[in-house]
Amino acid sequence: MGERIFEYILTVREKTISARWQFHDADGVKIENETAEQDIESDPLRTQTIKILRDWLSRWGVLSRLRETYEGLPVPGTFKVLGEHLYRLVFTGDVATAFDRVYDAASDQGETLRVVLNFELSEEQGPDELAGYPWEFLYRPGPDGFFIAAQTRFVLSRWVAQGPGRAKMPEDPPPLRVWFFMLTPALAGFEAEHQELLMTFSEIGDYRGALRPRLHPRLTEEKIRAELREADDPPHIIHVVAVCRTARPNGEGKFEIAFQDDRGRVVWRDQDTLVGLLAEAIRPGWTPRMVVLHLCETTAVDYSATFGNLAPKLAREKFPAVLAMQYPLPAAQAKRFTSSFYQLLAEGWQIGDAVQHAREAFHHAADADRLFGAPVLYLQTVDGRLVRTANAGPAVTPADVLPAVPRDSAALIDALWRTAIVEAPEPEVGARVAQEVRDTAWPAETAHWERIIRQWWYAEDDVQAVQHLYRAMIRLVAPEPGGAA
Repeated sequence: MGERIFEYILTVREKTISARWQFHDADGVKIENETAEQDIESDPLRTQTIKILRDWLSRWGVLSRLRETYEGLPVPGTFKVLGEHLYRLVFTGDVATAFDRVYDAASDQGETLRVVLNFELSEEQGPDELAGYPWEFLYRPGPDGFFIAAQTRFVLSRWVAQGPGRAKMPEDPPPLRVWFFMLTPALAGFEAEHQELLMTFSEIGDYRGALRPRLHPRLTEEKIRAELREADDPPHIIHVVAVCRTARPNGEGKFEIAFQDDRGRVVWRDQDTLVGLLAEAIRPGWTPRMVVLHLCETTAVDYSATFGNLAPKLAREKFPAVLAMQYPLPAAQAKRFTSSFYQLLAEGWQIGDAVQHAREAFHHAADADRLFGAPVLYLQTVDGRLVRTANAGPAVTPADVLPAVPRDSAALIDALWRTAIVEAPEPEVGARVAQEVRDTAWPAETAHWERIIRQWWYAEDDVQAVQHLYRAMIRLVAPEPGGAA
């Protein structure tokens, strides 16, 4: 018997909707069908409410930063009300009845239901009003109502139809090559965010050979283009971290992205510059499997600048998958998302499942707010795995089989000193870090030692080059399994 697929595709056009689906019943019989095309019942009041709530949601990051000063300023019910309005806008009549049927079948059999939002737009049309809505907040109403994007028994993605159907996601043997391009500008207000994200990407492990991350901080346009054109081992995933701002007076929906020139000065480029730059990675016989557009949080108040509307442009460039952030990811939450997402991909999870799992974790985090709805996933292929095989688990030796290290301070300091000498990429680095180990007034509680070591790592000029050194030191001071340091 073939793979049991539970899928519901909702096609949204300018004024109409329709649905088609497939699932297996309890006896294993495949059932496929589709609805007739029906008009969108666009109540003007509902449409206006969605627009207002969408604009309110775009300001959520600023509201969240003010919550400590003004208690209760964000209103959590915003998400639910917006999501229910979105649901009732398109899930009506036969479309809604069909969704309930497929959902019930998947729930009864414990299967994952893949919900695909298909926006049929012409090349010239671009993202219209409906496609620009934050559909990741879809909320199915009822006594047991839920956000579709925040449930791991669903996978929610978008699709820009460009042909009769979707191809299968290409799979490759490991390692999965991930290139991180950090375009965060060297300006006051961005430096702390840049350094924190450098740390985050440098700490992503290779998961026993299944993942090969590569960090590119602050390259110029030409250097990025050269890297993408000339690499002998081109990336499977291109992960771009950038800052953007609304382009004025170029019109609503347009934005500019911060690059830097060969003198380190910030230059702002039109959004299409990034699309063209990433398209350089497509070669005869090779197309990167995925692009990730990571919107960096800034202190500037620019509510409308988002990567959400850039994703369809990249989908039309024939990238099989595009994951774009329609809201900024603060550094702490970015670490949570990227660490989980890439580990799951390396373990052989399908792309949609990995994104959905990360969304669900955001939804249940106390500090998540709107972030579970930030990732917008466009899949131009049938959902699939990026690596043919996967060796799960971190490349480092698990803590429970590491050689025992005495937990008294003197022994730990000596072990750290030896590690600095042995694991450093260069003798000069080892001597410098070893001296820091000797000169530091270490706290009595070794639980605080990891923070100090991470601060040293954070201050390095090239955090990736010294990652093995600092990871080894952190393992030494980590709490013993089942106990405290």
